[in-house]
Amino acid sequence: MNKENLLKALPVKYYVIDIDKQEIVQTNDSEEIVGEKCYKRLFNKEAPCFNEIDNCFCQHHTKQNGTAPIFIERIQENKKEFFRAEVKKLDENLILATYTNVTEEYLARKELKINTRRLERAEKIALFGYWEIDFEKKTMITTQGAQDIYGITQTEMPLKEAQSIPLIQYRKLLDEELEELVAGEKKYDIVFEIKRPNDGEIRSIHSIAEYREDKNMVFGVIRDITEKVEAEKELNQTNTLLQTLIDNLPDAIYMKDVNYRKIVANKGDVRNCGLQSVDEIIGKTDFDMFPKETAEKYMEDDRRVIENGETILNREEELPGDPKRWILTSKIPLRNNGGKIIGLVGIGHDITRNKKITQELKAAKEKAEESDRLKSLFLANMSHEIRTPLNAILGFTNIICSEDVDKKDLAYYARIIENSGHRLTTVINDIIDISLIQSNQLKIQLSHFNIDELIQEMHVYYKNEKSAKLAKIDLQAEYCQNDALSRIKSDKNRVYQVLRNLLDNAFKFTDEGSIRFGCYTADSKEIVLFVEDSGVGIEEDKIQYIFETFRQVGGGISRKFEGSGLGLAITSGIIDRLDGKIRVKSEAGRGSAFFVSIPRNMENEEITSSPEQNDKEQNFSEETMTKSAARRIVSFEDDPASIEYLNSVIGRLGYDLVNFVKAKEGIEFLRENRADMVLMDVQLPEMNGYEATRIIKEDYPNLPVIIQTAYAMKGDKEKAFEAGCDDYLSKPVLLKDLKERVNRFINGKN
Repeated sequence: MNKENLLKALPVKYYVIDIDKQEIVQTNDSEEIVGEKCYKRLFNKEAPCFNEIDNCFCQHHTKQNGTAPIFIERIQENKKEFFRAEVKKLDENLILATYTNVTEEYLARKELKINTRRLERAEKIALFGYWEIDFEKKTMITTQGAQDIYGITQTEMPLKEAQSIPLIQYRKLLDEELEELVAGEKKYDIVFEIKRPNDGEIRSIHSIAEYREDKNMVFGVIRDITEKVEAEKELNQTNTLLQTLIDNLPDAIYMKDVNYRKIVANKGDVRNCGLQSVDEIIGKTDFDMFPKETAEKYMEDDRRVIENGETILNREEELPGDPKRWILTSKIPLRNNGGKIIGLVGIGHDITRNKKITQELKAAKEKAEESDRLKSLFLANMSHEIRTPLNAILGFTNIICSEDVDKKDLAYYARIIENSGHRLTTVINDIIDISLIQSNQLKIQLSHFNIDELIQEMHVYYKNEKSAKLAKIDLQAEYCQNDALSRIKSDKNRVYQVLRNLLDNAFKFTDEGSIRFGCYTADSKEIVLFVEDSGVGIEEDKIQYIFETFRQVGGGISRKFEGSGLGLAITSGIIDRLDGKIRVKSEAGRGSAFFVSIPRNMENEEITSSPEQNDKEQNFSEETMTKSAARRIVSFEDDPASIEYLNSVIGRLGYDLVNFVKAKEGIEFLRENRADMVLMDVQLPEMNGYEATRIIKEDYPNLPVIIQTAYAMKGDKEKAFEAGCDDYLSKPVLLKDLKERVNRFINGKN
């Protein structure tokens, strides 16, 4: 740390002042401006410090070679502040001054002096009296305070006369207490009643005394507690009247006396104190029932009520214990008829249910805000994932369309465009899948297949697709080893999608090492698949989030890995629809392992081909035979770019393409001309593709109609087949997909 930073970090504000110019040269006070007059902020701008002693006090102090601190009083906005200043001379013109605000310390000392004087005055006016018994003289000596309490006028009186002042029923008890005190058997602390000689009033007295053996004397004090005793009697009567009422109230009700002891309690208060009966509460303080920290807090409130007469209303408090409970506490002073405070009344309203509802609402709000934030991040990510391949597609398309392209580069550019198109299609499919999952509309189509064959197919695919990465990664596939158990009834495409998402993740997050996948275990009920890698792994505190929609570990513009971040959310949704489960084991820096269990659904199942499929295959064969001579495909499409694409693709397959923008014109053409197949778009002017398909299939039931559309949401495929189409393709339509449909529906090849 350099000197400048060290000076700034000092806890004490310092000022280097040019005493000739009375300007601040250097300071670590962020509120001061170097170059300003030193008194503008440090002291009253209108009456700076040097006016107090007719010259600058810093200059005066240094000339006097002063070393002791100077105490300065400043008035700022009608508020007094006190500072301790220390001044040291640095050179001829510069001095170093420090100012420490000691206002709180000064005021605290002042307050302490005031309180001490108050205490002294209170001791003088307290209703206490002092007395002594001299056993040798057999006399009792009293102060004026004791005389006022006893109702006597003598300072010194015979002991026997003094012993006649208490009521007769207390005299023997007082004599015994005094004898036991002198014998050292017990302390002298007794409450009794007297009849004052001067006015005949009956008063309640509390007396405490000690014995001095060296002087053979007893020294004691007395206090008149008549008002207190009467108040307690009144309070007890009131308690009796109120007990029946408060016992039946749902809220906790209690009363305390001036000694902070519970004198009334109901069942609700018993429950709040964690006890079983009212008897366990009466006569006890909070320190007898609660932890010390809690009791001290309650005592602080009680003092405010009993000593200061304050009222505490509707303050939220958490009760100690488990399960957690909250109450709304109110405390008010309890007064006698004369207005004197004789205790307090407390009410505790249980708000646990409301508190939990509030917390749940807060959690829901935070979750909604987090969801909104994650969706915003997801949309930004989607924008990146969509625009990136579009950039390559449009960029290389513009290059191809220019006149300066070398023919040898065309194939390279085309591959880039194709790969970017595949990437864009994957993003769109992910968005559609997550939408279907969230709306609970993901359709599952069950069929029989062999899981080992699927594993082998994927092994071959990734060996070719990831050949560059496999130079550093050992890819291994593990099979069920039991042909009977490898047969399952599930959605093959969705199982393939699950494994592919997990394998894509494994390759994404593994630069070198190994990737293993395949069948983990299998029995008659379920089959467990796994994907294991030695990649970067997942931090323990983030594993719980990886299957959440819109959340991506390490997301944002600084993320290291590409992708929509929907793969695992889609995987989890698919597995739920398959009635399966997914779990993950991972450690940061040491790889991950995903385990997917899905039911085999093979109880009493036989694998047979469906009658509908046989009929459809027969129809295709008949259609192929009847139209073997024709080489024409009719398309219904209104998008110019799509029309050009179909012209190119259909031409490469050896067919002529006739396109119609308006469906009615195309239907009229088919009524007068033969065709091998119809490619039908859905969104068309005047008549949509569904209506056009119905008309064509009614007139030509054996003419294959393939609906190909950009609509790919839940229900669109069902609408297409309800209209009578023979198959369905979602855009973008790839060459291999069109070729497969031509071979199947025209050439009769599967």
